[in-house]
Amino acid sequence: AVQQVVARKRSLPLDNMTISTDVTIYRRPEDLNSLINEPSDGAFIHGLFMQGARWMTVEEASAANQTRLTSGVKCAGVIVDSHAKDLLPPMPVLYVKAVSVEAEWEPTSIGYLRPNMYNCPCYYTSFRGPTYVFLATLDTEEPATKWINA
Repeated sequence: AVQQVVARKRSLPLDNMTISTDVTIYRRPEDLNSLINEPSDGAFIHGLFMQGARWMTVEEASAANQTRLTSGVKCAGVIVDSHAKDLLPPMPVLYVKAVSVEAEWEPTSIGYLRPNMYNCPCYYTSFRGPTYVFLATLDTEEPATKWINA
């Protein structure tokens, strides 16, 4: 739906659009109330969990200089190793927006794979396979293969 709304608004062909995800600094949806201007080109998603890894905390991201502003939304962090015995750490709120496909992105049956990112499959439930929803693009400092094997 995000792709369709943005494609119509900007008069772009829907076939050349895909989803881009940015992980915000907000831990809960209620934290979004502090936004002065909500972005007009995307949507926020919450309630996701990681398996085999975790997302860097805001404090860790600040110390590692991993903070950025995306469409006026504060985003921070990269994928890091999970803590011991923390099997399904919750993700912060995600900011999902539609973007135009770039030439170096590899088209596949599940979406456009992007270099230098972990192309993370997102599922509706912990049961994989037919519960696939979308491909999240997550920042990583490690090679993406590390997270595929996690």
